[in-house]
Amino acid sequence: MFNPIAIHLIDGVDIDRPMNALTLTHDLHKLFGNFEIAFEPVDSQPHTYRINYIDSDRMGRVEKLPVTVSLFITPNRDVEPPSPELLRIHSAIGRILHLSAAGEYIDEFIRDLEEMESGEVMQNGTTRLDDYVWFRLGAMSVH
Repeated sequence: MFNPIAIHLIDGVDIDRPMNALTLTHDLHKLFGNFEIAFEPVDSQPHTYRINYIDSDRMGRVEKLPVTVSLFITPNRDVEPPSPELLRIHSAIGRILHLSAAGEYIDEFIRDLEEMESGEVMQNGTTRLDDYVWFRLGAMSVH
């Protein structure tokens, strides 16, 4: 959606290639996976990034950010470095989620799905069964 040309970078088995991998602490991995932090390239310095929270005014910081890091590249380059393009796309998604407040909506949707998968349906009729059914039908058509 953000870069149709980049879809081949994570399509099928390519998603498990080193260019789509980062070694992070548990806390940073969770923040990265939730689109709460991003790697922004540092101009004219290859494989060097400024890591910071998407929301620079964020309260309750788990990690002391921002930091600037240079990623280790093996001398013979037998291990691909993380893809700068995928890091840019990740950053863009994080900014859109933050600025649009869509992230909160998605988090609520996922919590609702998890409650339904555990068999919890609200008696007051607020359970989003239609969303759950459409989501599950979509997931089934992908497999």
